[in-house]
Amino acid sequence: MKIIQSKCSYCLKCKAVCLFEAVTVSDGRVIIDESVCFQCGVCKDTCPMEAIFNEQDEQDAGMQTSSGQECKGICLYLESRDDKLSLSALQVIGAARRLQAQSDLKIYAILIGEHTHELASEFARYGVDELWFVEQQGIGYYAEDLRIQWIAELLGIMKPEIVLAGGLRHARSIMAGVAARLHTGLCADCIDVHLDSVQGTLVATRTAFGGSVMASIHMPQHRPQMATLKEGAFEPAEQIEGFCGQLKNWSGHISTSQSFYEVLEVRKIERWLSDFTDSDVIVAVGRGIGKAENLPIILSLAEALGAKVGATRAVVEAGWLDVSHQIGQSGKVVKPRVYIACGISGALQHIVGMEKSATVIAINTDRNAPIFQYASYGFVGELEKIIPRITEYVKGKSLTLKS
Repeated sequence: MKIIQSKCSYCLKCKAVCLFEAVTVSDGRVIIDESVCFQCGVCKDTCPMEAIFNEQDEQDAGMQTSSGQECKGICLYLESRDDKLSLSALQVIGAARRLQAQSDLKIYAILIGEHTHELASEFARYGVDELWFVEQQGIGYYAEDLRIQWIAELLGIMKPEIVLAGGLRHARSIMAGVAARLHTGLCADCIDVHLDSVQGTLVATRTAFGGSVMASIHMPQHRPQMATLKEGAFEPAEQIEGFCGQLKNWSGHISTSQSFYEVLEVRKIERWLSDFTDSDVIVAVGRGIGKAENLPIILSLAEALGAKVGATRAVVEAGWLDVSHQIGQSGKVVKPRVYIACGISGALQHIVGMEKSATVIAINTDRNAPIFQYASYGFVGELEKIIPRITEYVKGKSLTLKS
């Protein structure tokens, strides 16, 4: 926020309404301390002389265009985990390279964190033409306000036509804030993206109306066209031998301030057999198992196979397993070699998350359950009788479906 001193009437209404005590008086002048200001805009709305303006709004206004002629390229927001390349980020690059294959759009990327320089060099080998990174010591993973501010600031300079990010919870939260700041839309949880063959604009596909239909969404009115990509829905990019994109260090060229958030304590949650990123085999459960007390027989089978455990939304909502196990429209997208669906009916919301599995084995008492339409093999019968026999067979043969 800035004050046009020549317009200021010194009424101090802005100082009275500022919740963060960012408005001060010095030498008879009203001043806004940028290191304290959170850009909430209350002072701007209160000023009767219209003497306060938001620099970011003016930059953002430059992003809005109905023609898109001012915008160029695809920009990616890349997340890292523990200073390592994340699978989600590589999937975002993979999606961007698919779009690039349909056009001549350049791929840009933004990376923010404490140790981003080396990580940026690694990402740049995956086909990113320009990687803009911000290295800021002390920036916390949950400093979303700063990340939103910096990403919006960099996008204001870059002016990309398309912005893509991963579908992890953290990235979805940040990109929603960026979209709001840029006064544009955001299509979340997309399972496919491509360019319109006539206009060349982004077409994002996601489920809608509770998962009953697949919607192709066009965003013709505003720029950038923004979308987050559902985890697991896209193939990760592979490194291009001999390729290295250009690195641009923006650490000293963006506005700095203090995050509103303060992390008081970090507790790691033990996730039992629910990290699907490297899973060849998944044993998934639906409400058809009847009750939570039947979970142990499912878990025994998963343990015998060295498999991860998935679940439908109904199971998670019933509290039988936590949300980290959820597969489907509102959960994760997986594509293991073998997917064993236990007591799963086959609703479209769940199918969206597992239909790319190489082999599907369905176990259900209802022979007409839709899951059998997607199954390579099917068992009709009670899980309590079928699954223990499979488990015993696997243990007796020392059989494992690991690669």
